[in-house]
Amino acid sequence: MSKTFTASVVQFLRPNGRIRYEAVDLPIEAEELYKLMQKAGMRFEAEKLSTGQVSLTISDRENDRAIRLVPNGPQVLEALVELLEARPWEDEPEDDEFEEPDYHDHESWVEQMEHRLDMDEDAKP
Repeated sequence: MSKTFTASVVQFLRPNGRIRYEAVDLPIEAEELYKLMQKAGMRFEAEKLSTGQVSLTISDRENDRAIRLVPNGPQVLEALVELLEARPWEDEPEDDEFEEPDYHDHESWVEQMEHRLDMDEDAKP
C-alpha cells in the first residue's frame, strides 16, 4: 500500500450549492504541490453535476484557475493530482478585458460576445 496524505475538498451540493468539506487521500508525492496550492490561497472545489460527472477545480475563491470534468469514481483522485501537477497558482490570472454586457441592449451583448470569441481565437496556437 502506497503512502498518502489527506487533502481537503470543498464540495458544493445540489440543488442550492450548500458547502460540505470532504477529506480525500492523495498520493504522498502530491503533498508538496498541495501545500504550494494552499500557500497561494487556493483550494480544491468539487461539484457533482446532474450528468453524474464531477467538476473539479483549483479555485482562488473568485476564479477557477484549473478545471477537470471526470466521471464520478476513482478518476476523481487522479484528476485532483493532475490539477496539482498543472500548477495553476504559477499562472497569472487572465485579464481578458471583459465587461459585463448590457443584456437589454442586444447590440452591446453581441459586440461583447464577438470580442470574447476573437480573444479565444487569438489564444489558439
